[in-house]
Amino acid sequence: MKWNLIKQEWRQNARGFWICLTTLLLLIVLLLSKADAFIGNPDMTKLLDSLPRALRDAFGIDGDSFASFEGYAASQVYPYAMLTLACFSAVWAAGTVVKERDRGTGEFLFTLPYSRLNIFFSKIVAQLVLISLIFVICSAVTWLLGAATVGVESPSGLLLMLFSGYLLTLAFAGMGYGLTSWFQGERAAWSTALGLVLGSFMLNMFSGGELVDTVRNLSLFRLFDPASLVRGAGLTAAGCTVTLGLYIAGIALGAFTLRRRDLL
Repeated sequence: MKWNLIKQEWRQNARGFWICLTTLLLLIVLLLSKADAFIGNPDMTKLLDSLPRALRDAFGIDGDSFASFEGYAASQVYPYAMLTLACFSAVWAAGTVVKERDRGTGEFLFTLPYSRLNIFFSKIVAQLVLISLIFVICSAVTWLLGAATVGVESPSGLLLMLFSGYLLTLAFAGMGYGLTSWFQGERAAWSTALGLVLGSFMLNMFSGGELVDTVRNLSLFRLFDPASLVRGAGLTAAGCTVTLGLYIAGIALGAFTLRRRDLL
């Protein structure tokens, strides 16, 4: 890994980083700004009980969704914040190699006195730093807003729930790394990456019927139950294995493919 390559990747993704961070912060602030009006409100509990079970399952709402800040964050903030970060992570990863060819910089970059793997892993480290920085900032803002308004009863449960979303973003990034060398254009990479994330998210919203529930379990968003995590349940071994496994396997596949494809 080379420091100058890492900095170059940061410069290339700077605009996307600020767009992602700003979007997430606005989303979090807007969703949490009315949290005190929902949490502990008996009228909201009655309204929740009146909703069809299939609808509640589709949107991840349960009896604890309006009982505490953690429950509110798990059902109202977590799904959409993690969806946004996963989209950006997958797009960055899918464009790792193809964007150089699409922008006409590939010939220069891949003829530098660095191996292809050195370039590839430098880009991965740079993107991991960006993803991690966004996650840390947004997690801190979520916790601070909760502490300043209705109070956070279980900080560890809240942070564990948010960390499960971080693992999901790494899984989608791993898919992008595994595919990046196969794309012929940056737009194709972006559309495929977004399709993977949005498709998985939509699968998670399916509800009703044995067949539908079976299909729903194919979604990566089903690996962790945010409502259980904020109640004290730990991260499942299966969830950690699948997410980290996809991330590592995607990087390995991307590195293997990059060494054997003609990129220029």
